Amino acid sequence: NSKWKENDNLMDKIYPMSLRSQGYEIIRTWAFYTIVKSYFHTDSVPWRNIMINGMGLDSKGKAMHKSKGNVIEPLPIKEKYSADALRFWVASAKLGSDLPFHEKDVVTGQKLLTKLWNASRFTSNFISKIEKPELEIMDRWILSKLMKLIEKTTKSFDIYEYADAKQEVETFFWHLFCDNYLELVKHRAYANDKSAKWTLYRTLLIILKLFSPIIPFITEEIYYNLFKEFEKDNSIHISLWSEIDKSLIDENAEEIGDIAIAIISEIRQYKSKRSLPLN
Repeated sequence: NSKWKENDNLMDKIYPMSLRSQGYEIIRTWAFYTIVKSYFHTDSVPWRNIMINGMGLDSKGKAMHKSKGNVIEPLPIKEKYSADALRFWVASAKLGSDLPFHEKDVVTGQKLLTKLWNASRFTSNFISKIEKPELEIMDRWILSKLMKLIEKTTKSFDIYEYADAKQEVETFFWHLFCDNYLELVKHRAYANDKSAKWTLYRTLLIILKLFSPIIPFITEEIYYNLFKEFEKDNSIHISLWSEIDKSLIDENAEEIGDIAIAIISEIRQYKSKRSLPLN
């Protein structure tokens, strides 16, 4: 990888590497041999961290082998759904854990992509760079939880636990942002409420950044169309990682907001049981 002993200065730039990613079946062979050879040849270990992944299995939990006829080729799945949907499924596996393939799990990923696109399309009506206004209580609620999400997700990525990071962002996006906040904020956003517009801009941008290592293509597309004009970075993947703004952490707003969401949930259930329209 680093062109050792070739007439190239790549070795000086990338060796030792920051990360070696590999499966558990080649720990003894490739991992240990590489460490020993690197140590004897260069007096250095070849990487600082090693990340051990499991295997993709068939739907019955068996290892895939051509002789068994149970190999699932990834390219047809990618063509049927998308590269992001396939990546979303793969990112469900914790480090060192095997992951049986079920097409419905890729479908779940594709549904999330559709939801992210639609939520972004709605939010696009209100995207503009404005000065931070005085924030309303439900805006403070979502932003406080968003800051805690950044902290959890960053810690997970720092130790390569991408499955935990993906789960945290997915839960926040579906249940807090889409199911609740977007429904609550619609009328205020259409009324040109500055607090709502500032919060929508900031929240969606951070969600895209936190999702971007897992689903890089759709997050890039949305960023390029909605945020590049204001953020100036040519790509979401070279922009700065989201930092925690401690001034936005508001335990009181979270408590009040959680109570409001609980009341709204009860009202929704009441209407649903009596076949009343939600409006």
